[in-house]
Amino acid sequence: MVDRFVAGRKDLTAVDREMLLGWRDPVEGIFEIQRREKDAVVLLNLDPSIGDRLTVPPWRGRAL
Repeated sequence: MVDRFVAGRKDLTAVDREMLLGWRDPVEGIFEIQRREKDAVVLLNLDPSIGDRLTVPPWRGRAL
């Protein structure tokens, strides 16, 4: 579905396309926000079945 949306939107920048296409592989879980690192957020995964930490870059143009 995301592929079709991106393919139909010629007005998207390369950065926007990359961000949207990254949504094809979501990470689901319950996370605790641990800290901010430069332009990212470090999360602690409270569900040990899928690992322990995840670093998530912010969406372009959004403040943390």
